[in-house]
Amino acid sequence: MPAVVVEKNDRKHLFKVTEACSQLPERDLALLGILFGTPMKVIEIAQLKVSDVLDCKGDYLKESKIRAEIAFNGLSRPLYWSSKPLLECWMRIS
Repeated sequence: MPAVVVEKNDRKHLFKVTEACSQLPERDLALLGILFGTPMKVIEIAQLKVSDVLDCKGDYLKESKIRAEIAFNGLSRPLYWSSKPLLECWMRIS
């Protein structure tokens, strides 16, 4: 089993502090949710487009893909926007 770098309680504390102290809490919580809730690398997250996360109505997608042009290995792969850390963040900003 891989080592846990950020424990669940620490993650929750980070979300609370971000929500309370950030000048743009919605943006920052969304980014933290993506960082902790997906297997994406930081460089991949930095290259996301809104259409990778939201549908045309502005609702969060449940399933998407990491586009080949931003994937670290150049191969598109599925991405599910339903992990618990990600949903915890999005519930705070919804």
